[in-house]
Amino acid sequence: MPKITACPTLSNPEAFQTVHELRAELHRANEKLLCAAEQTHQLAVQHNAVLEWVSVIATLHEEGGHDEVKKCLDNVVANKNRMQAMQH
Repeated sequence: MPKITACPTLSNPEAFQTVHELRAELHRANEKLLCAAEQTHQLAVQHNAVLEWVSVIATLHEEGGHDEVKKCLDNVVANKNRMQAMQH
């Protein structure tokens, strides 16, 4: 299934007639930019945590720690089931 990505709305600079309108739009754009930067940072933090977790799982697997790998994956399944139960 294709993913749909929402893009920010853009302003037409030619549509503004006054300095006040331009300043208001600049404030709006700055706020959106700061929000986007914060979201990007949070995604990077989550991404790095997932990569670290996968690295731990791969190392355990390489070292033959199959029971430890199973425990880690069982925790993932338990968390998923808890989250799904909370949504219902």
